[in-house]
Amino acid sequence: MRKLFLMMMALSMLPVAAHAEMDGYGSVVAANAVMLGGTTIRLWGIQPPPASAVCDYEGTTDNCRTLAVQMLRELTQQHPIYCEEISYEAEQYISGRCTLSPADLGSLLVNAGLARDNRAESGGIYTFAESNARARGPASGRRKRL
Repeated sequence: MRKLFLMMMALSMLPVAAHAEMDGYGSVVAANAVMLGGTTIRLWGIQPPPASAVCDYEGTTDNCRTLAVQMLRELTQQHPIYCEEISYEAEQYISGRCTLSPADLGSLLVNAGLARDNRAESGGIYTFAESNARARGPASGRRKRL
């Protein structure tokens, strides 16, 4: 019961409405960011892998950030992205939740073991996806060290 209460409290702290919505074909600019309509959008609620982390993903062993960029490019190459602004962080970019209808890009990266849930920001939204990635382990082509 206490866990349910804490989760409800965390969800209630999330923004009720986004400031802006954007959609269209974008490009991947980092392991946790896309560019859409000339605006860089950092994927809200996730942490990119450390620069030195090595991962296994779909039979390939490489730097985790490289694999995360590769995965995002494959996902977004021929599909429009829809992003909701969560917060404005700097003049260069915003933080937002982005989807490839209906899949959340942050969740896909975390579930693949190529990013982590940033609980301080997300309130733990991606905790389940992160647990799934850890449970599968490196034998199933997921994260080695992250």
